[in-house]
Amino acid sequence: MDKDKLKIVMNFAVEAAKWVKAGRPYREPDKVKEIYQICLTCEHYEPQGPGRGECRECGCKLREESVMLNKIAWATTRCPLEEPKWEEESEEYKDIQVNEEEIGPQPPVQHPVKKRTCCS
Repeated sequence: MDKDKLKIVMNFAVEAAKWVKAGRPYREPDKVKEIYQICLTCEHYEPQGPGRGECRECGCKLREESVMLNKIAWATTRCPLEEPKWEEESEEYKDIQVNEEEIGPQPPVQHPVKKRTCCS
């Protein structure tokens, strides 16, 4: 996986972990549409069809309709620009921190293999 794709995956994983940690809060559908309209006018927005596109800054998929993998539908997210065009729905979401364990599945722990004895 190249660095850009890895960065996109990690950004999404961090945002998803923050959203889960906050209790999976969604924005109201009208707010999602409002944010989507803001994204439509952004120089980093790349259309991918009616009502959907991608942010070239963070790589996230954006949809006008609120769906599970739609980052703008999550109340814990904000625009990735240094001067964000939209922010988290609540002040309480701004300080959510996640650690490595909360970001995603971790590799399995390697346990020592026990030798089996044969009873012949």
